[in-house]
Amino acid sequence: MKKVVLAVVLAVAVAATLGAGSVLAQSTAAPVVVTGDNVGLIKTLASAEAANASAAVGALNVLKVTEAKTADGKPIADLAGKVLHYVPTKAADSLLLGDAMQGKKIKVTGKLFKAEASLLVEKVEEATAAAPAAPAAAPAAPGAKPAAPAPAKGKDDFEDIPVKSKSGLQVL
Repeated sequence: MKKVVLAVVLAVAVAATLGAGSVLAQSTAAPVVVTGDNVGLIKTLASAEAANASAAVGALNVLKVTEAKTADGKPIADLAGKVLHYVPTKAADSLLLGDAMQGKKIKVTGKLFKAEASLLVEKVEEATAAAPAAPAAAPAAPGAKPAAPAPAKGKDDFEDIPVKSKSGLQVL
């Protein structure tokens, strides 16, 4: 009887250990906002094989990442330039197949399975190109004189420096 109880306890312990290991090995999804180009998988990664592409899934699209951020706005630098595959859900239908969204810059909100290079799409929008911000003007120091106007064409500032030596060289 003791041997049976010991065997059962040992079997439960092994099962619990293996079960915990498999749960820990499962990939977790992290909420992200990813911007990139929706490109054709065959055209981008294996353009020489385009003629041999399957008719059913030959127009499969992927996301070529230009920028990725966590849900709280922290950049994920190691994803830039990588390709993410879409998890085939209804939210990803417009992106997954066909030419309708192919070649467009998009912004996808969803969950990233980083180890699998896959993206579960929750929301899609076309990305707008941000206009570059104009550099801010430096504040003027108190008592500073305004900058001199640019010299006329063909004349430079060195012609205005006085000659103070017998050699005829300008003294700076």
